[in-house]
Amino acid sequence: MNILTALKHHEAGRLKEAIDAYRLILKAAPNNTDALHLMAHATLQTGDTEQAVRFATRAVTLAPNNPHYLLTLGTVHSQIGQLDKVLDCYKRVLALQPNSASAHFGIANALMSLNRLTEAEQSFLAALNAQPEFPEASYNLGNLCKELGKLEVAVEHFQQAVKYRPNFADAHHNLASTLNTLGREDEAVASYHAALPGEFPETYNNLANIYLKRDMIDEALRYYERAVAIKPDYAEAWNNLGKALLGAKKFDDAALCCERAIALAPKMADAHFNLGVVRGNQNRFTDAIDSFSRALEFWPEHADTLYNIAFIHNRMGRREEAERLYRQVLESHPDHIGSHINLSEILMAKDRKEEAQKHIAFAYLKQNLFERHSLVANKSILLLFDAGKGNINLSHLFNEATNNLYDWMIEFATDAQMASLPAHELVFNAMGDPDLTGGDVASPIARFLRMNKKPLLNPPDKVARTARHLLPNLISDINGLIIPQLWRCADGNDWNEDTIASLPVLARPVHTQGGIGMVKLETPEALAEFRAAQSEPMYVSRFIDYRSPDGYCRKYRIIFIDREPYPYHLAISPNWLVHYYTADMPDHAWKLEEEKRFLDNPEDVLGSRGMDAIRAVGQRLDLDYAGIDFSLTADGHILVFESNPTMLVHPEDENGPTRHKNPYIKRILDAFEAKLQRTVDAAKASG
Repeated sequence: MNILTALKHHEAGRLKEAIDAYRLILKAAPNNTDALHLMAHATLQTGDTEQAVRFATRAVTLAPNNPHYLLTLGTVHSQIGQLDKVLDCYKRVLALQPNSASAHFGIANALMSLNRLTEAEQSFLAALNAQPEFPEASYNLGNLCKELGKLEVAVEHFQQAVKYRPNFADAHHNLASTLNTLGREDEAVASYHAALPGEFPETYNNLANIYLKRDMIDEALRYYERAVAIKPDYAEAWNNLGKALLGAKKFDDAALCCERAIALAPKMADAHFNLGVVRGNQNRFTDAIDSFSRALEFWPEHADTLYNIAFIHNRMGRREEAERLYRQVLESHPDHIGSHINLSEILMAKDRKEEAQKHIAFAYLKQNLFERHSLVANKSILLLFDAGKGNINLSHLFNEATNNLYDWMIEFATDAQMASLPAHELVFNAMGDPDLTGGDVASPIARFLRMNKKPLLNPPDKVARTARHLLPNLISDINGLIIPQLWRCADGNDWNEDTIASLPVLARPVHTQGGIGMVKLETPEALAEFRAAQSEPMYVSRFIDYRSPDGYCRKYRIIFIDREPYPYHLAISPNWLVHYYTADMPDHAWKLEEEKRFLDNPEDVLGSRGMDAIRAVGQRLDLDYAGIDFSLTADGHILVFESNPTMLVHPEDENGPTRHKNPYIKRILDAFEAKLQRTVDAAKASG
């Protein structure tokens, strides 16, 4: 057996045949240094480091000045972590061949392992000085410079590595990662893509992170999914995929991904936090609190986690606990805007107005524009709010998947801010109750409207006409309609004396909604007592008995979308002050059946004259979103309680007793979304 035959086996990857051949040669010539040297290589390739050391050491012992044998012995010692011996071998090579790039490279790698980074850097540079086209040395030096914080220099070395080895996937990946850290995202994306022929899950994950940041949701989802397909136990990528799905409002899928991340990494606080956000969006409030609480175990005193727990408690009506948690956030994070705002709402509900105003002013003077982005949005909408209590509840009205929403507390706006608002296609005025709109909002609204070039829905001047005492002047002449005249009384001495002849009358505070504080005064004595005690402005109107022949009071609600009527609900109660949530609707099948008939065909219930009157109200209001609460008198007239933009629309529990309403609610929400899109499309078409 000759060494050329053995070498052919070796080069072809037939290691067993090569080793057998080297053995035969060494049996015949035990001191054949070439065979010993090659045998060391072959056994090292099979993982037999013990044999590799023995053969390489024997070769060097017999030929101590052969640099090739010394390089091989250094490589073997490197494989088994004998770094001092590695350095000795490569230094002996340099004594024989001072420009040996391989020896400088080997020394540099050993020094890196010993954390002697400055010396390692010099050795890598020496290797590249001896052999500029040395991609492995450029790559390792790039990693070293990255570790030393020399990111720009690291980029140059990674670029050299891929220049001389274009398919060097690891170098492309690390180049991309460094570029991304430097904020050079476009270059990073190109380098990540260059690394993709390699099956590196980190490459797919990091590339997806950039696409997610750019709101390129389809690309982000595709690359996250590829990352977890390559590496199913990649907890970080599962969590990131869940976050992306959360941004796309795909809550069920997002929950599954977050749960997968938690199963793989139970202490990943971010995954618990994201799952809490998902559960909150699914209205699974108890589960949301559980997830946020788990996040707190690993993120003690984390402001946003505590804030979210408080927010969920507030939604569940647990105001005391919510207030406690908001205050806890503010103890450690006094500038937390959301906690100031939400705490102020709780304080206002407790009539602690002075304290509430301090939190409102602190928050909105620091920040008055709040952005809610969707990864799949096709338009952006500027929402005008004020810090009062007359804003429309928009929790469900705007589709948060298809719309980017910018909530703007306009009374705190400056002219400079008005000139530099985020790009948006239309404006929606969310200030729906003129009586509850903040007193300081008129001037900034006027300034903004002079500057605004975008379509405006629910213009403030048209909303102002829906104030309770002005509404009769707007719609009372509509055929088939009854709306009692209202008087606005500043105090007990400011009453219209005609009201005494109108008993019974209804009195309600001007600055309340939802029937809060409303009373029915039926006798002169009760009226006089009420006036004597009056301490705030009141609305007063004649009470019209609207009981049906069966003794029940019925209150219908219809929503106007772009002036067209859509039935929303019917509440049936034995009491004259009717609210859907106090009417015990779910406890009476006959009530639900009657409501279903109204929702299915309101004209059958109201009659053609009644339905015509409702349509006329929608046209007269001339608003893009509004509603009307009313009853039907015995002679078929529409008795109006109120008509304005503050009417709340929200979906019902899909498993609850009022789920029959959801198809009709979906019609309302879809019609509103269509109105938004038509407005945007028309504006684009007109240039």
